[in-house]
Amino acid sequence: MILHRLIAGDCVVEMWKLESGSIDLIVTDPPFNIGKEYDEIYNDNLEFDHYLNWCKTWLRECKRLLEIKGG
Repeated sequence: MILHRLIAGDCVVEMWKLESGSIDLIVTDPPFNIGKEYDEIYNDNLEFDHYLNWCKTWLRECKRLLEIKGG
């Protein structure tokens, strides 16, 4: 059981490391694809289809992590 843990990193990569149903709360502030460059770390100007697929991926992982076991 993980209590009161803050995880920082690429959201999808970090979520893949966690067990299904192991999270009670996810707080997120994703990039909204507005065309801003973040000091060569991240370019928030993805093609729409790429951005949409990325959103589907991290949202699917959120659902997997929040699912109630045995439910």
